Amino acid sequence: MKSSAKNAARINARLYDIKRKIDKALLEYDGPITIDVIRSIMCGDDNSEVQLHSIKTCFIEYARYVNDMKYTKKAYGDSSWYNKVKYIDVFETFIKHFLKKRFTLEDLNVSIFDEYIEYEYEVRKYKDPEAVNNMIRTQNTTIKSDT
Repeated sequence: MKSSAKNAARINARLYDIKRKIDKALLEYDGPITIDVIRSIMCGDDNSEVQLHSIKTCFIEYARYVNDMKYTKKAYGDSSWYNKVKYIDVFETFIKHFLKKRFTLEDLNVSIFDEYIEYEYEVRKYKDPEAVNNMIRTQNTTIKSDT
């Protein structure tokens, strides 16, 4: 604001404080910065529709969050939500028993899902490729929701 305007110093100081808070939030966020992330930071309240997740977020927790969020927004019904919960539980079992570490969004790669498919066929003895595809599709939905 021009310095000749009435209350310019007060208004410019307030604008500077708002900008500083937004810049700080952007610098502290270590995930991919998307338009939804910027909107959420600009809103400045925790009640924002978009919850910020960093690359250090546990993938299983994030998958559950996305599933619940989509169910709340009525993207799908009760039975789809329930099936996705079960698919996430199976993936969590795979992570706990075979990777034996906390699996974060940062750890996502194609080889994890190749191992998971092998696990479904060899350990859980699934014969139907469509069932395995449904399980993978649930994880894929989680990943796509972040982009």
